[in-house]
Amino acid sequence: METTLALADAFGLLAHAGTIIALASAFITAVAICRGLPNHAGVAAAGWLIGAMLSLCATFAGNWLLPAIATAALPAALVVTGAFFFARAALSPRSPIAHHPTPEHCPALRHPADESDDATDSVTTMRAPDAARPSVTV
Repeated sequence: METTLALADAFGLLAHAGTIIALASAFITAVAICRGLPNHAGVAAAGWLIGAMLSLCATFAGNWLLPAIATAALPAALVVTGAFFFARAALSPRSPIAHHPTPEHCPALRHPADESDDATDSVTTMRAPDAARPSVTV
């Protein structure tokens, strides 16, 4: 019986640590999304998943509150983040969500044919004549 109580205490400690990790990771995910850092948000969401799985250790001791809190942390953070984005877009005169880059601002959107200097276009694509292409019959 003592072994069972010792395991329940150890699982309880793991569950508390997992819930804390899940809450912290959900907060970090929300901040990373607000700051526009998708890579950081993905890593933090992975940390939330680990914390949520660790919080499931509490079920061995009969405690379902810690896994429920850990599981609800990320969706709640994402709802708050979405509300923040929509509020910011509605209140700002120039919405960052509706901003589309133009070729003048983004060199990657410029087409080589639009360039006036032909010397900058060093790659020329040629198409093979139709006679040189192999025919495929089904």
